[in-house]
Amino acid sequence: MKFVKKTTALILAFLMLSVCLPFTFAFEEKNIDDCTPESNTEFAVKAAEIIKNEDDADAMLRIMGRYGKKPSDDAFSLARECVISDDGRFVLQFSDENDLLTCLDELNNNPDIIYAERDMPVCTEGVEKTARHLSWGIEAIEADAYSQSITPSSGDSVTVAIVDSGCEDIDFIKDKLTEGYDFFENDNDAFQDVSIDSHGTFLASIITDCVGNLPVKIMPVRILDSESGSLINAINGIIYAVDNGADVINISFVANFKSCSSLEYAVDYAEENGVTVVACAGNNISDVKDFCPAHSENA
Repeated sequence: MKFVKKTTALILAFLMLSVCLPFTFAFEEKNIDDCTPESNTEFAVKAAEIIKNEDDADAMLRIMGRYGKKPSDDAFSLARECVISDDGRFVLQFSDENDLLTCLDELNNNPDIIYAERDMPVCTEGVEKTARHLSWGIEAIEADAYSQSITPSSGDSVTVAIVDSGCEDIDFIKDKLTEGYDFFENDNDAFQDVSIDSHGTFLASIITDCVGNLPVKIMPVRILDSESGSLINAINGIIYAVDNGADVINISFVANFKSCSSLEYAVDYAEENGVTVVACAGNNISDVKDFCPAHSENA
């Protein structure tokens, strides 16, 4: 009888251990210190990998945010994956909607969290296609004449990052293009434009047309696939451009929100580092107060 009791106790102990171990290992994998990359660029790349590996791209089961004081590990315990930057920004990936909503509510009630928001799609507004090259707008506002009046004597170039759908190396702009980044393929080849209206290439062409003989370089940062992309990639694209030599950043995408702390942080980060951010406010004569980050003082 004693042998049976000991054997039963041993089996129960083994079963309890086998149940507990997977949870222990799973939790250790999400240890905050293990999720922290060494640079903003590494953070952006790891976040892009999380987005790329999501089972359902339309679900966008992600939270982005920033903390002031490092929270305990269990603050992120419902997340399937996480990545955290040195300045406290984080991206969390979830397996289902309920876990996301529960965690979002807990984070927004956590005094250590500065902000926590759900990821959302960003998209371009339509561009009318034409078979002709039209420059009448450049002449109408005398952009070409102005560009000649401010041409620097030193010959130093200005790098304009286009955080959009990539830029094809067409003849009109190929001499202006410089290395950027593709957040869909996670490589530095952003010289393709898969949007339905070649939106990023269109923007690069406008900039090239406006500057005349000014020494300008175009840095394509691809964060849009076809018509849309993730706000997280857009934010990281802005910060990537700042950290990799952009002097000006153009963001001509829109999203269905009037404010976003994460996006405003990226614009503020650019301004603090001496980079000018140019933001769109839609194509419908709309008030900029209704478009984030166009409403921001630093855009």
